[in-house]
Amino acid sequence: NNSSSEFCESLIDTRLKREIIMHSAGEIKHLEQQLNQIDNLKYVVAQPKLDSTKVDELEEKLAFQSSEVRSFHAQVVQLVEVYSTTMEAISRQLIEWDKKIG
Repeated sequence: NNSSSEFCESLIDTRLKREIIMHSAGEIKHLEQQLNQIDNLKYVVAQPKLDSTKVDELEEKLAFQSSEVRSFHAQVVQLVEVYSTTMEAISRQLIEWDKKIG
């Protein structure tokens, strides 16, 4: 009697477990995909750390490059201003010549 009741409970437990697994199959599959994605990204975490000397070097390079970019930008602005002034002067001169000829 006792063994048959244990068997029934075991059978119910097994069926219940199967139902839970079947009902959760989509969630389990999604969790599996997420775990695979995490596994594929382990290399990111495994990258060596930058020491403070390397960080300082990179900050110096960045500061220098930023300064160079600002300087270049100022030179481009100046060139555009000179170009614009020159084109305006040429345009005025062409209008004056057109008035004299025409």
